[in-house]
Amino acid sequence: MTALAGCRSLEPTDIPDAGSLLPFDPLRVELAWDVFGMRVDMRRQTRTYTTTRMDSSGQMITEQRTEPVPYHYLGVDLGNGLFLDANLNLGMDIIKLFELENKASFTIVKTDDSFFGGSTTFRKNGNRVTIDHGTFGGTTEVDLLENGATFRGGWLSSDQDIRLEQNGSEIVYDPHGIFGSWSIARIYKTDRGARIPGFWNDSEILLLDEDNVRMGNRLSIERKPDEITIHSGLYGGSGTYHLRRSANRIVFYNDDLEGFRMDFSQRELTVYRATGGISTYTTVYSIGE
Repeated sequence: MTALAGCRSLEPTDIPDAGSLLPFDPLRVELAWDVFGMRVDMRRQTRTYTTTRMDSSGQMITEQRTEPVPYHYLGVDLGNGLFLDANLNLGMDIIKLFELENKASFTIVKTDDSFFGGSTTFRKNGNRVTIDHGTFGGTTEVDLLENGATFRGGWLSSDQDIRLEQNGSEIVYDPHGIFGSWSIARIYKTDRGARIPGFWNDSEILLLDEDNVRMGNRLSIERKPDEITIHSGLYGGSGTYHLRRSANRIVFYNDDLEGFRMDFSQRELTVYRATGGISTYTTVYSIGE
């Protein structure tokens, strides 16, 4: 199941006017990875669980719970900050959007305007990345390599690595889990794009040309002169969203003005999420390329 990021109603004035729009770069399909997790959801996969419990009167109650599918480190870089991970979550990768991976060093603090609040601090110092998830979240340390990364701590296990193999024709995530090779995830480069293996079926991501990317009938991305159009259809659900940008704003929205807005300056990015929550990324330290 897929959840498109669309619940918050935008105002027509949130959308940059035609005279201020900036063109997008050509689309691409390249093997990539993301160890920061600094993403804004655009097309988030979900899973529904059914549980049964007994209430205080002795009656059995069956409940359903829907949760977002976790991010995956591996993915495909589609250009313009668009990142499709191995779990088929599509998001705006802030690191790739602003080419922060080219910075020698930086410190960025993310704060959330939510009930629980909290902050996350992202530090890059040369090839070492440290992510402090706050008081109860622990710390992730990553060593960036020429063709991958190695780290302890993180989303899925305590000892992991990412590497390009076979002369760059596949990317591998190895959590060194108890299930051995069954725990390893891969994405393969193909003549026309990339292939993400799945439990039942593989997902083929095709670069038709610099303006069009397709993943069967489940996802299409089209670059136009002043916007990128994203159409998602999965398990009977569908939705078409538009992505537009100006010098200091990116807006992702559908025809009902549901979506999100990103406002940014030289040192700060504020994301107004579909759920109404607000996240702010503030650069407190940065050294150039």
